Amino acid sequence: VGIMFFYGESDPAVTIANDVIKIDGMYGLDVNLSGVKEITLIESSMKEIGLGHRYNGYGGFGDTFKGNFRAEGRGNYLLFVSASSPFTIHIERENNKDIYISYKDSEKTKTLYQELIKAVP
Repeated sequence: VGIMFFYGESDPAVTIANDVIKIDGMYGLDVNLSGVKEITLIESSMKEIGLGHRYNGYGGFGDTFKGNFRAEGRGNYLLFVSASSPFTIHIERENNKDIYISYKDSEKTKTLYQELIKAVP
């Protein structure tokens, strides 16, 4: 239980290389840049946007939510968020679930956003 809590509460490691956004950590995945439709920085926390309903994921113990969620109007999506962070990155994908990312440190979220928009064609 302690190991799951540690990995669940940790910020995901996001790297960009070889036309892939790699999200490491619990529920991590590789996202091909060719499948990214748009990346936006939302000036709202995920709590303000609405977390939706978790159907396969981590969350509820603290402020961190990861995994598969769904909400009416948004369908199914992946969260890698600190729910109270004042900035949230939204990665809209062509044929897959959208992804939301935010870190406990909002400056780190904004820095990642700048790196992502430079990498996406």
